[in-house]
Amino acid sequence: MAFTSIKNGVVTKAKNGGKGYTVEEQFKRNDGSDGKTRWQIWFDEATELSEGQRVNLSGVHSDKVAEFTNNEGETVHFVERSLNKVRLSDEQPEQGFAPDGGEAAF
Repeated sequence: MAFTSIKNGVVTKAKNGGKGYTVEEQFKRNDGSDGKTRWQIWFDEATELSEGQRVNLSGVHSDKVAEFTNNEGETVHFVERSLNKVRLSDEQPEQGFAPDGGEAAF
């Protein structure tokens, strides 16, 4: 069993009555391009998070192979990353925007 922490993730979708959310972890790749990892997070108890909210959290890591059919009719396989039994960290990131109008730095 692996334990994973996400720092400064962005809630992109709420689902399942406050127990499930999609959170994106954004990062810079070694080549300087932007990257992101989507996580499906699951709380034991309903937790009120808002889309666009930044969060620090941790939970039990699990992966599974999922698939979808793209516009060309091809089956695409991908890894769906999940965190279960999620707990919000005591310290949460600041919300909002940086003074220059861009997103707050992470």
